[in-house]
Amino acid sequence: MKRRLTKPKLVFLFLVTVGSLLWIFRPYPTTDLTQVHPQLLLLERPYKSIDTDYYMDGGTTTVELVDNKDHVFFLCFPNSMLDEEKHLRDKIFIGAQHYHDEGSILLVGYEHTKYYLLELLLEKKDRTIIDDRAIAKITGRIRNWARVAYGTLVMLRGGDDPPLLLVFNYSSLTTL
Repeated sequence: MKRRLTKPKLVFLFLVTVGSLLWIFRPYPTTDLTQVHPQLLLLERPYKSIDTDYYMDGGTTTVELVDNKDHVFFLCFPNSMLDEEKHLRDKIFIGAQHYHDEGSILLVGYEHTKYYLLELLLEKKDRTIIDDRAIAKITGRIRNWARVAYGTLVMLRGGDDPPLLLVFNYSSLTTL
């Protein structure tokens, strides 16, 4: 016995597909500068460098910002595999490369700091797979993690750059 797709089922399937695509590709949140940490706003733009790195403790991500006057600002997103530190995964630390380092301070009350950092990373012209990993860590979005997974596969296969059709330009959401 064959099942047929009736008109109501097709409409439902269409609405679910469109809804899913709208959710996956929804715009990033805007930044309220009053909720960005003041030390980060004191750095002069354009930045001399924006470097990202991660630790092999489960993937703790570090971002180092250096302005034109050589002022350095560190942000850290913990991702430890230790059970007793899993509660730190949604937190942001400033002042040190790793949240266990001396001078590391838990950021409280500056929720839009990560959105500001997201804007900086998205504007970066020569993004690496580690930058994309930091973006995915900040947003938690499927499309960002998909880009990280695809870039990792390309690197493991020995390729330098993925094919142009699969590299997304985040600012306009079009393909290159």
